[in-house]
Amino acid sequence: MSTRRRVVFAGTLGAIAAVVFAGSGSCGQSQPSPAQPATVDASTTDSKPDAPGQPEAGAPDAAAEADVAVPWDGPDGCAPFDPPPVVPAGWERYTGWSCECPLYIRGANGVPLPPVEWEPCAAPIPQSLGCRQMKDTWNGGSVSSGIFYRFSVDPSTGKVLLAFDRMSYEGNPSTRYRIVAEADGPVRTAFLQVNPFNKGCEFGYDGLTDDTYVLAGLGDTWDGGLSNSNPNLTEGFIAGHAGSAYPDAVFKAHAPQVHSDWYVSPEWIVQNSNVYTAWSWDLLSKRTVYNPAQDQDHLPGGLATLVGKEVFVEVGDGLPAGVMVWDADNGLRPLIRWYGDGSQGAGNFTTDGKNMVWTYVQGADHGDGTYDTMSVMTAPYTADGAQALATMRRVRSDVKGFDPYPWAVGCGYAARSATVPALGNNALYIVRLSDGVSWLLPDKLDLPSLHWSIPLGATCGELFTTVDTEDGTTHTITIARIRLDSLGPGTPPD
Repeated sequence: MSTRRRVVFAGTLGAIAAVVFAGSGSCGQSQPSPAQPATVDASTTDSKPDAPGQPEAGAPDAAAEADVAVPWDGPDGCAPFDPPPVVPAGWERYTGWSCECPLYIRGANGVPLPPVEWEPCAAPIPQSLGCRQMKDTWNGGSVSSGIFYRFSVDPSTGKVLLAFDRMSYEGNPSTRYRIVAEADGPVRTAFLQVNPFNKGCEFGYDGLTDDTYVLAGLGDTWDGGLSNSNPNLTEGFIAGHAGSAYPDAVFKAHAPQVHSDWYVSPEWIVQNSNVYTAWSWDLLSKRTVYNPAQDQDHLPGGLATLVGKEVFVEVGDGLPAGVMVWDADNGLRPLIRWYGDGSQGAGNFTTDGKNMVWTYVQGADHGDGTYDTMSVMTAPYTADGAQALATMRRVRSDVKGFDPYPWAVGCGYAARSATVPALGNNALYIVRLSDGVSWLLPDKLDLPSLHWSIPLGATCGELFTTVDTEDGTTHTITIARIRLDSLGPGTPPD
């Protein structure tokens, strides 16, 4: 067995409790005894501003406002807990998050979960699309694979990775898996929950980038309340590399009224709790990425996209709107932004590290999410604002302005859900970036209903998207993969 290093802070985001694991190894059903916790006095951390309202580029903020190390209820301090029969053979009780809310993981020697299987998409999805959907192999045909899905491509192998859930496993709502798997290969990482559903603690994947994941956690008891009225409610994350036997980092804090969103890359774990904070993977330092109070227009932040060392943050509340970019060496700067200009804006931004895609709007907001001018824009990947403006080009018109979810982009294609009733409400809009040819796949409101939900990403052969169908008795939300060569000739650009 190898030992694991632990670092513990006390407090709340303001007072933070963070646990970091390094190394691997296991012995039977118990985890290795960790070394004594190290104490970090965050009050001694130096942070000098290099611009008004901005921390010094590359220098950490105070790792935590509290400077008191607290005992950690590690594996050796948890009371015995017999695994339920549903736990696969050889799986370990993982108490890195909480003794009272244990998870089960495969660890080093557990039986692997079966790989994802695919089947032809069911009606009313058009058969002409060459579509396949994730097959339900665990609930006898009543697919329940969660709501929030994530997509990435492992750069070291080129394999598509998907993060999803297997809810109500074998019909038991208190048994659910949180899974990262290759689309056409093995399950790489899985967490099994067995506590009462929607009580005590819950988890869900907030981010999947390259081969790194972040699993957001809320609550740390067996069956306590999960509402903000619970004064002891906690939030945080479990993060790691898909395929590793154990997580790499665990973070817990008292939950504020607005719970955090989490993003991940091999460089950073980014927290959005109105202020965007980039944590190092060892959790020994944090840096402010974006703070609306320090923004010239005081714009709130939206979705973040992480690529390597760079963090892109979409900002805005209607117009003005734009995109900021940050890295530790250069700090925060605008990528696509028109300060103080309410006549134009950029949103729905995303990038796959090769192409950047966004929606550009101009003119009046007509109140239904449409504007006088709406265009699909693209530029080669860059973190330099001048370069982005110099190389950007209009691809074609867009069907709507800003939506809660961005474009999904991959291998020269971009896709988004188009929530425009006149165009099919939850239609799927696909654009080829090279020439602006587009496809609009309509939804179907009457039973059996079809709603294209959130596009996830694309390879050079397929688009992965979530799809929601209902036939009057069964409601299915799952992942579908559409062959790009089955889309037909498409609509020329305007």
